[in-house]
Amino acid sequence: MSFKSFLTDRLQLRLRRHRALVCYDPAQRYQTIVTEMGSGDLALVNAGADLLEAREQCLEALVSLGEDATCRKQLLVYVPRARPLEDGQQCLDPFAMCAVAGGVFPDGAGDEYRALCLEYLPEQAGQIESMFATGEEPTVDVISSLRSSATDSPVLQQLLEADGPKDMLIRFLTAEKKTISALKTTGHWIKDFKELVLRTLGLKMDGSKEEIGELQSTLWRYLLFSEFAQDLPGELPASLASVPHAGPAHAPFVRALCDTLRDLGKAQSVYEESAERVAAELGIEHVCEGVTDFGERDTFSFEERDFLRRFTVELAAKRLEEAREIVVSRRNTFWVQRDARRSTEWQLADLTARLLLELETLQPEIKQQRKLEGWIEFYTSTFARVDTLHRAMEQVAADLSPVGAPLDVALQEARSVHQTASDSMARKFQAAILESGWPAASTMRAVDVFDRCVEPRWRAGERVAYFWIDAFRYELAQALEATINSRHPSKLDPVCASMPCLTPVGMAALLPGASGALEIDVEEGKPRARVKDKIAATPKDRADILAAHVGTNRSRMVDLEDLLVNNLTEELESVEVLAVKTTDIDSLGENNPGYLITMLPGFLRKIELALNHLANAGFTRAILATDHGFGWMNATSSGNAVSKPQGDWKMAKDRVLLGEGSDDAYSYLYKTADIAVRSKLPHLAVPKGMATFTNGVTYFHGGFSPQECILPLLDVELKPAVRTQTAQRLDITLTYRGAKEGLITTLTPSLELTYPAADLFGPPSVRILITALDSAGKVIGQAAASHSVDPATREVNLERAKAIKVPIRIQEGFEGNLTVIAADPATGAQYASVKLKTNFFR
Repeated sequence: MSFKSFLTDRLQLRLRRHRALVCYDPAQRYQTIVTEMGSGDLALVNAGADLLEAREQCLEALVSLGEDATCRKQLLVYVPRARPLEDGQQCLDPFAMCAVAGGVFPDGAGDEYRALCLEYLPEQAGQIESMFATGEEPTVDVISSLRSSATDSPVLQQLLEADGPKDMLIRFLTAEKKTISALKTTGHWIKDFKELVLRTLGLKMDGSKEEIGELQSTLWRYLLFSEFAQDLPGELPASLASVPHAGPAHAPFVRALCDTLRDLGKAQSVYEESAERVAAELGIEHVCEGVTDFGERDTFSFEERDFLRRFTVELAAKRLEEAREIVVSRRNTFWVQRDARRSTEWQLADLTARLLLELETLQPEIKQQRKLEGWIEFYTSTFARVDTLHRAMEQVAADLSPVGAPLDVALQEARSVHQTASDSMARKFQAAILESGWPAASTMRAVDVFDRCVEPRWRAGERVAYFWIDAFRYELAQALEATINSRHPSKLDPVCASMPCLTPVGMAALLPGASGALEIDVEEGKPRARVKDKIAATPKDRADILAAHVGTNRSRMVDLEDLLVNNLTEELESVEVLAVKTTDIDSLGENNPGYLITMLPGFLRKIELALNHLANAGFTRAILATDHGFGWMNATSSGNAVSKPQGDWKMAKDRVLLGEGSDDAYSYLYKTADIAVRSKLPHLAVPKGMATFTNGVTYFHGGFSPQECILPLLDVELKPAVRTQTAQRLDITLTYRGAKEGLITTLTPSLELTYPAADLFGPPSVRILITALDSAGKVIGQAAASHSVDPATREVNLERAKAIKVPIRIQEGFEGNLTVIAADPATGAQYASVKLKTNFFR
């Protein structure tokens, strides 16, 4: 490509982006180029002669652009004068309106003529800089002529099968056995090679060096150290100052070469090995122990650690925007993408910064005084997304465990700030309830869910799936709604829980007739719920009450897992109201809270698959409801326990007391009559804020906090799958070290996932679920956190023509054979699989 073509492409790119472009050219470098571009849908206005006429033409062309429904028309205005930069000058510019409506060229340092010359021919940076240093600017034709002289190495070019100096150097640096054998057949290329290196990089190689490996090592050391030295803001340490490296004139080509080597798939392994070798040979990490700023590039792997340190320093200083900028600039860099753990660390860094930024923004709102309805609105519309960020952060932290220095400090800070904010909000929420009672007048009650949402649908002839999801927190419902809405239209509303929000009470509240008839007492220290004098203590009790209302043959209760595993379509044909129960969240929270957060994305996916299954089975409506939400904090910060207030408490749980007693400095006391609890017991007490009555509790519910008692009600219109004649088959490849089977020696192996460009009829990107199964088909692993994995859903976003590495986290203690599958998250359709076997050395 000639320099003229390069400049033409640059202008055409701007035109595609803006449609209207003003080219200011006082040196008249681009006049010929612009003149030759004017044709077809491109209107060219030359302001070189008559300004008034040119302005009229410009206005007419702008109007024409606005009326063009196809958006194909473009306008290029050529102004052979300097661009006005001062406000007053811009007001007098006849073409300012076009510049505002579209774009301007040149615009910024990257569009300066000198910069464009260096970008076009970085391998000739030294000669180009020399030309500009004389004060006489090289013309477009002169710059184009440099390209032909740069490729004056015909023998080497032929042996390497390369196109141009840059390609020759890259192919030489990454030469494989076949290429090396070709080079060994003759030595005629060596002189050309050394001249090429001297001309493009400024390196004069020892004349006696002719061995290929030695030449490669020398070039790698020079190239990598040059980039490192050029990027270092301060002076080189004395012991490194004498190491040969390129000067400023060759810096653009050095950067371009290194960038290409890091980006080029087949070169990345060689780059990694060479960078580690050069760093070790020169002892750079040890010599630079006192350096606190390595610049903007991480040539060597140890520099990436410094960026993480700088991130934590900014975070500790409360410079959150600056900390986030570091994350954005680093999370997809070479060393991060090459190492699954580093990728996870930067994802965790991103989430800690985002969480702290969000909480900093919300501090004034948390301090406000609100009525109860105001706090419900604030939580559902605003603070719930903070809980989602916190959950995502904890999921990534669990994948990374243990979180090492310096990121552990940032994680603890984010946890502490989130817990403090949650506690402050809960105290104001509890005080608002004390003032106005519970539930809020303007918000639906849990005891009304069946009567207002299920029964009308059923009576109207719809087949309704009624989900009883234990511990379904509001922010989880938000995440589920965002996932299913593309297929199943849905509406999410808040619901006030029935207190105390414990499972026996909350599930009974979802039954027919619960409104005005739900009564609570205590038996052997446990809450017991009755609906119209019928005990509703167990799932069977609740199924019987539902059947008595709907009809024995018209209703049924199934477990979520049974619905997914077994084909129940025929068995459910006569069912009009189907109760789908699951205790997955609550059971895991009570028995293994450390694993709860990591398992939630998988649970949400189960719900989505169940909805799809039910839609295909003929159900037209799903109502998703719950008994209570929950609070969760990391075990290391869960020692926030307070003593119980004085009283005769018939029931004592981690977060709630029921009986008769008094309040104290650490608790709120409510009259049961004021919070819609129908019971002979007069009082209910909860600890203030997010505290508990039991020490060391990580997962909890039962108290008065938005996370526990503002519940989701998700009303879903079920849509069966659209049936096509042929199902789309995506050409997805999943491998381990390039093979379809292999031995793994770690519980966190990395797999390769590829979506080739050859699949032209597939979508531009696809969401993929990675799951590891044991020989019995049980899930024993999933995608671990990385830059390609969505922390909220555990789904991988894979773009066409991309190949990425995805780390897998296998369940602790597992050994044996496993199969890892890549599948559609919504349908479960399998794209690819790989068979693995553990091979741990003990």
